[in-house]
Amino acid sequence: FPVTIGGTSDRLARQLQTYLTNDDYNFVVDNKPGAGGSLGASFVANEKNEPMLIVSGQALVTNTLTGAAKYDVETDFIFISCLITDPFVVVTKADGPFKRFSDIRSIAETKPVAYGTSGVGTVKSMISPLIAGDSKNQIEVPFKGAADVRNALLADTINWYLDSVTLVAPLIDDGKFRVVAASQKLKKYPDVPTLQELGINIHGFKSRQLFAANTAVDDKLKKYIDKKLNDDQMGSILTGMGYESCIDTKNVNALKTEKEMIKRYRDWE
Repeated sequence: FPVTIGGTSDRLARQLQTYLTNDDYNFVVDNKPGAGGSLGASFVANEKNEPMLIVSGQALVTNTLTGAAKYDVETDFIFISCLITDPFVVVTKADGPFKRFSDIRSIAETKPVAYGTSGVGTVKSMISPLIAGDSKNQIEVPFKGAADVRNALLADTINWYLDSVTLVAPLIDDGKFRVVAASQKLKKYPDVPTLQELGINIHGFKSRQLFAANTAVDDKLKKYIDKKLNDDQMGSILTGMGYESCIDTKNVNALKTEKEMIKRYRDWE
């Protein structure tokens, strides 16, 4: 599982490591951050001998659009299953001047406002500028991974950023972060306006799926993983982590769905 430390994929990979490891198979999380997940994905795609898995989302496809990918998303990977969906939220520092989403844009009319993104070609890095709007005072600050962006907001290095709700919920609940907008209505924070309600035509959520290197996973391992994922216990684990489980090992159209989603993002640009 070559993933970035501290992000959604890392949390899921570590749960899968524990859940899937048995006397026959020992799963190891190997963190390989960089290039919006492209380095880890390329590492998996080019592995021809050892069985390799990767937890990824839209970035597996978006990296092919930016030229960062050193793989063919359709031929180098086998789709295993959808894992989770997770809405996006715009967060600010709770004790800062940005109490509402409108504050971000109003302050940016006269002063610089910095927002963070993690990884080139990730969905968050693609749609954050759309949320920022046309103001030249909205300044993008790129970081290597999600944990780096989170720490930057805590340190007041940036003023806002886009993240998945489950990753920032503990900081929101602890009174450190404030959520000022969401990609869809949130059960946990029902009073938070959606981006659509604020006049920004962005819908969606972050998803995570499990893929394997095409040439290094045999039928026996694939059947074992399928069986374990389809056990009710895995769904309960994901729900307990705060995610909405979307486990589906039969969805052979996953990559097609991802490409259609990315096309919509490109049409918005």
